[in-house]
Amino acid sequence: MRTPPVGHPLRSLRNCIAFSQFGKRDLHSQLSGGDLDGDLYNIIWDRAAIPKRVYTAAIIPVLHRSLLADRWRDTIWPDDPDGTVGVDCIALSSLHSTAVDFSKTGIPVTQKEIPKVPRFRPDFLAPAPLHISEDDEDMAGPNHQYYKWEKILGTLYRNVDEKQIWDEDISRVVSKRGPSVWDQFVGLMQRKIEDYTHGTVSWKTRRADAKRLRDLYEDTVMGAMNQYSDNFMLPLTEVEVFCGSIFNKSGSQTRRQKDNSKKLKAEFDRLSEWLVMQMRRKHRPAENPEYGTAGVNGSAATEDDSATRVPIANREALEMSYACLMVGLVQNHDVDYEHRADLQSFKVIAASVLLKELTELANRARGGHGQMVAPTSADDGDVGGGGYVGVSSGPGAAYAYNGYDVDVGQYPNYGYTQYI
Repeated sequence: MRTPPVGHPLRSLRNCIAFSQFGKRDLHSQLSGGDLDGDLYNIIWDRAAIPKRVYTAAIIPVLHRSLLADRWRDTIWPDDPDGTVGVDCIALSSLHSTAVDFSKTGIPVTQKEIPKVPRFRPDFLAPAPLHISEDDEDMAGPNHQYYKWEKILGTLYRNVDEKQIWDEDISRVVSKRGPSVWDQFVGLMQRKIEDYTHGTVSWKTRRADAKRLRDLYEDTVMGAMNQYSDNFMLPLTEVEVFCGSIFNKSGSQTRRQKDNSKKLKAEFDRLSEWLVMQMRRKHRPAENPEYGTAGVNGSAATEDDSATRVPIANREALEMSYACLMVGLVQNHDVDYEHRADLQSFKVIAASVLLKELTELANRARGGHGQMVAPTSADDGDVGGGGYVGVSSGPGAAYAYNGYDVDVGQYPNYGYTQYI
């Protein structure tokens, strides 16, 4: 992976990868088959992610036409005695041709024309283990039955021991020696903020605001955990709310869970957008809107839009996101529900906002424009009485976080040190 030199025609490309046409063998054929145009790529510049070993790409065998035809015939509609000349197979082929030419002919394919999917399916298509102790009474969709598939896909499917993978890989005990990823992250942020601001930024100035913001956010998350659960005695997990997807032990969601997942995702998207806006907006109005009002949920165009933001690193946003991170690291003890003490997502969102604000300041500092916008007099101090209505902050917590002052270069840092 190389960056073209200054003056090279390819240097003007943005969000694009240009593959070389030189060499003994093109890179396309060494990757996923050659059809790479239009694909999305994730480029990781962290040198720690470079593989320690490089293997020669596999040689592409030359297949004869008869072999390709036999494989295609044996894998397409294998359950139909007539094979590829079956009625359903020919009908699907015709519909596929019509659908491909829709942009030219304007003739669409209707749902009614598509042949029904067989009720019996091979076992490797099962979304979950075949033997389920309890059936969900609200299970949506067709009730498929599965049979043992004797060919290679079925053999590979049955040879995967999910319990062994869970016990030996997913649930294995991880060594916790040394500082955690949060300790490393906070230590790095503390040093970088000190370097770029020369000690003029302190998270303690926004501690009370951050505490109230966390209380309101976690109240809303707890409400969603109870509101969208099928069982009021068993609320959803925070992960389900954060991802916007309700898990089902059988592997496939019920119709109710699918509908609730869509509503849950939309609700959390609004909540997270509002939270980011509260941390990052450059000029706060006299009254901070409470989450759930029309002023918050009305538009997706947030203050985070670069077109509406002041192009100078903002001190208030940096202090607020910094305070939210530090407040989020302290476990909540003044809570009414046991589950709320274990909520973790607030500090995750705060960390992402802080990283973005600090990156913005770092980029401007490198360009010789590292000044910050100081908060206005109306912004100093606590949040006005119009905001966070009905939210009780509870007894004050002891915010005396002592992060590890370590060299994070000796530990895995997930690449975030590359950007600041």
